[in-house]
Amino acid sequence: MCAEKLKVAILYYTHEVFESHTMKLTEKEKDYIKNLCNTYTDERISIELTRIRYELGIKDSVSVDQVRKGRYSMGIAKAHGRSVCKTVNKKESENE
Repeated sequence: MCAEKLKVAILYYTHEVFESHTMKLTEKEKDYIKNLCNTYTDERISIELTRIRYELGIKDSVSVDQVRKGRYSMGIAKAHGRSVCKTVNKKESENE
């Protein structure tokens, strides 16, 4: 019985932590992604945005998925391959 309560408490805690720390990308962060997606990987952009947020006093991190989905929503596609930091026009990639 005690183990079940502990399990429920842990699930509740992790749910609350992850739900309360979800912050969307701001317009300036989206501009940052748009300007640097040619030179940096999504991982490096997420690390830099997290560092900038911490310097501003925001204790929320930016994940690689947030950067990738933000880039997709702006219509920016990246070339396939490991550590390739080149963008591809979306129309060109659809024709291939």
